Amino acid sequence: MKFLSWLITIPLVVFCVVFAVNNRQEVTIDLWPSGYVASAPLYLVTLGASLVGFLIGALLFWLASLHPRWERRHLARQVDRLKHELLEEKVKSSNVPVLRSDM
Repeated sequence: MKFLSWLITIPLVVFCVVFAVNNRQEVTIDLWPSGYVASAPLYLVTLGASLVGFLIGALLFWLASLHPRWERRHLARQVDRLKHELLEEKVKSSNVPVLRSDM
């Protein structure tokens, strides 16, 4: 698993560095209704927007996984409770004297 992580991370970092080196020209960002205008290097704008998109996607994925994780925890607790009840019933049934009929 560690190898796979490095196999993905290293090319991604190399791509980002090469992209940043080749896209250093300034661009103007105009957020129209607010009148906010800023200048920044193209690589910073592009990689920053990609990072923001990644973080929003990760947040949405995490929020979507909350319910299944809660349900799995709830079901695990229920299974533990039922196992405990079953064990108690087995102990009770082993202590019950057996009535024999000698006919």
